[in-house]
Amino acid sequence: MNVVRTGGLEIAYERVGEGPPLAFVHGAGEDGRVWQPQLAALADEFTVVAWDEPGAGRSSDVPADFGLTEYANCLAALIEAVELGPAHVAGISWGGTVVLELYRRHPELVATLILADTYAGWKGSLSAVMAEADQRDLLPRIAVPTLLIWGEQDVRSPLSVARQFERAIPDTHLVVIPRAGDVSNLERPEQFNAAVRQFCRTHSPQPI
Repeated sequence: MNVVRTGGLEIAYERVGEGPPLAFVHGAGEDGRVWQPQLAALADEFTVVAWDEPGAGRSSDVPADFGLTEYANCLAALIEAVELGPAHVAGISWGGTVVLELYRRHPELVATLILADTYAGWKGSLSAVMAEADQRDLLPRIAVPTLLIWGEQDVRSPLSVARQFERAIPDTHLVVIPRAGDVSNLERPEQFNAAVRQFCRTHSPQPI
């Protein structure tokens, strides 16, 4: 286990492989272990990092007022501490929301975005308002290549959300994975990994 300390918190992460940097951000109620199929498959070509977000897994608990901005800032601190930026940054579900906020606040750390089965803040995409975050304003201003990976059978964030992303983000490509739901990286890891690998090969990050 590796640890970065920032803002009084310890952020745990795994790092494997060598090559262009690729960071994975998990969803709510999970930790970095959900990315094991990606760590195992992609370390042959990339430096792959998967964190336990603050409050999850082996990372420190967070105060009650810890919000989306703080998650994004902690992710930025991790990328800077392990000298990954600018990196391919991938987020699934809630993790995609964190990644979008990272791009809003620290765009210099992001070479490309990979958004999987996610939403533009709960308020910005879903009918049930579970949080106030609405990131729809950011989407047309994304200036890096963006890959969308969606499970064909995702119910939590359906394909209609993916189509909204596809229309709003200027440079984007959508990959729909058949017979997968909202955890497409675990349900169909071979297809998920192939999409990530091809995209990252095509858009190699340039050092700062």
